[in-house]
Amino acid sequence: MSLALSNVVADRKSTILAAMIASAAGVLMYNVLPIFLGSAQDQHGLSSIQTGLMGTAFFLGFNVAGATAFYWIRRISWRLGGILSAPVTCVALLISNLDLHFALVLAAVCISGGASGIL
Repeated sequence: MSLALSNVVADRKSTILAAMIASAAGVLMYNVLPIFLGSAQDQHGLSSIQTGLMGTAFFLGFNVAGATAFYWIRRISWRLGGILSAPVTCVALLISNLDLHFALVLAAVCISGGASGIL
């Protein structure tokens, strides 16, 4: 019975619109990644290899979230996932902008990618 109720909720236009907005917000970083990487390279004085590693770290987190979604997507509420992953993405990107050790910057970018993938 709960499966039938979840289908009714998922078929509402407001739910579909919310899912479309959340999906667009989740892949927004993909669209601005070249700008983000270029500014990070200029600000932190990164080499081309380090800049490429930042992009790789983002997509590692994004793809791990997608690859493991089969295991967690039915266990957490989609509302809770959206509410938590959006600020985690923003905070992780802000942390990656700080003048930290490069490994911490990579970890923050990877977390941002994972949270974007969840969104």
